[in-house]
Amino acid sequence: MSRPSKDCEGNEQAGSTDGPAATTPDNELDQRILDMEKAVGTAFYRNILREYGRVNQPKLIRDAALKQKVLQMLEAVARWIDRLEAVTKRIDPSTVEDMLAKLQAPPLGQIADIRTLQRIVVGLEELAGTNH
Repeated sequence: MSRPSKDCEGNEQAGSTDGPAATTPDNELDQRILDMEKAVGTAFYRNILREYGRVNQPKLIRDAALKQKVLQMLEAVARWIDRLEAVTKRIDPSTVEDMLAKLQAPPLGQIADIRTLQRIVVGLEELAGTNH
């Protein structure tokens, strides 16, 4: 049985709702943030949520502007990861390892903060530039 609600036409959006998880701008933003975990990896994802959102799950962020900031940071991380993948294809793996050692950085798969990622990418791009 359906219970009465203030909105006789439906939930948040009259007409086309797909069950209890109707699409709202807030749900859409949550889903976009959740989808970024695949692109940036779990460690990076959790780190960004904690650092910028001060939460472990995007749905716990109440402020829409803060959710947008978290999404923008995750998208920025994804772009840096793309750049890292591109530059590591152009450089010998031993050169990459030497650069990581010089920067005292973790292995590529264990980087979980954007500042370290940026330092590594910029350094590798500089090396790649001198190789060609």
